[in-house]
Amino acid sequence: MLRGEWTVSNRLAAICPTSQASSSSPRAVCPRASQAPSNKARRWYLESLRLALCAPVSSTALGAPLQGRRRDPLHSAEVREATQSAATITNRRSARKGGLTAAERGAIEKRSVLLATEHFKAQGWTLKDVGATKSYDLELKRGDEKLHVEVKGTTSDGSQIILTRAEVEWQRKFAPDNALVIVHSIKLDRTVKPATATGGVLQCTSPWTIEDETLTVISYIQRTGL
Repeated sequence: MLRGEWTVSNRLAAICPTSQASSSSPRAVCPRASQAPSNKARRWYLESLRLALCAPVSSTALGAPLQGRRRDPLHSAEVREATQSAATITNRRSARKGGLTAAERGAIEKRSVLLATEHFKAQGWTLKDVGATKSYDLELKRGDEKLHVEVKGTTSDGSQIILTRAEVEWQRKFAPDNALVIVHSIKLDRTVKPATATGGVLQCTSPWTIEDETLTVISYIQRTGL
């Protein structure tokens, strides 16, 4: 058995060890309510349970059928859905405010890209909107210069934004030929249908260096072994 691998029987043994009094008929000695276990025994049991359930399972422990069922966790449908969800809630408000509809998010995105486009055109850049097909929003050219721009629009003060894994990885590859544009404090008018977005304060950072200490994990992928 490889180091760190537990078979199913190993896990059961850790959860419910047996008495050594009789090897032919092992007797479970897991703490039970009727036995009124001590605090020490209860802590031991819970820790054993935690270790048993969290330990990795070897591919041989569950038999050959498990082999070949493992999927690349970074390309599963669940991960794609989570990534898309993270992208769509970039402009979300707190739950108590009811959140934003798809139409409202679209209006905010349209407003932020418009302001970013005007900002760069005024500096002599030629722009191409690639947000529908790539993991960033704008490709810029000015002579021999190139710039890859991520645009984030929000009704908040812009102190925090949500980035997908793909956005972070691509911008790190593009640096220093990259930029982050945050259009914050956008005003959303819900009295008209569809909602419209106006105003906004543009903040541009270029080159954009993404430091690990500025990122906070908001979700995880867990390999369940299924």
